[in-house]
Amino acid sequence: MLRLLSLFTALLLLAAPAMAAPAPLLACAADAQLPPFTYSQHNRTIGMTVDMLARLLQEAGLPAAQVEMLPWRRCLALVQSGRYALALNVATAQVDPAPFLVTEPYVQLNSVYLYSSRYFANGLPIRLLDDLHRYRVCGLMGHTFESYGLDNAKVDVGAANYPQLIAKLHAGHCDLFLDKREVIAALHLVDTRLKDMLTDGSLQIRPVPEEAPVGLHFLVSRRIKQAVPLRNALDAGIQRLIRSKAMQGLMAPYQGAVKH
Repeated sequence: MLRLLSLFTALLLLAAPAMAAPAPLLACAADAQLPPFTYSQHNRTIGMTVDMLARLLQEAGLPAAQVEMLPWRRCLALVQSGRYALALNVATAQVDPAPFLVTEPYVQLNSVYLYSSRYFANGLPIRLLDDLHRYRVCGLMGHTFESYGLDNAKVDVGAANYPQLIAKLHAGHCDLFLDKREVIAALHLVDTRLKDMLTDGSLQIRPVPEEAPVGLHFLVSRRIKQAVPLRNALDAGIQRLIRSKAMQGLMAPYQGAVKH
């Protein structure tokens, strides 16, 4: 009798439809390598923001996110249409927030300028933001510099990658380049050659004066169901991580190439 009951139970379980796992939230980030926040490794999108989003969603009891790196305009269009739920790593005032719900900033980026001590043995002091106009500024292809008060047309953006950019400084082809300290500190994650280039003492890093930190946010599509609860859950989680200093712990594994 017991054997028959067990067999009957097994048949019922086989006949019952399997409970489907909740569909993941689709999310996207720009397809540029942006360590420590999002970058590609072994055909996977990884980084501090990916880790943080997974933690926030799990703590809120929400489905996990599937994060893709896409051309930025396409990413924004997919989120605006509601086909994707979230965009990652959106800088303060970078986009029109009207089609989206914008979260609290989860990290602040700090501007720095870098110069070669081989070329400027006595240092290169920048005391005011306006001082940048006195120097030959270079940058990566595709980057813009209006936020520093510079004319993009006057910035040498011929370098395709950071090793080329650093080589230009050491050769005296330009005087300095501008970036974010948090990104510079994690560049070795996408190019191991850069750790030595950043730490051998010949590349000097200084804070840009008069430049306010820039926040990074999530954008939530207004067209998805439960858009407001999702944004509220992310905000609550971000505030909790910042208050408990857990955000620093999420960032720590991705830093190390330069001292803060």
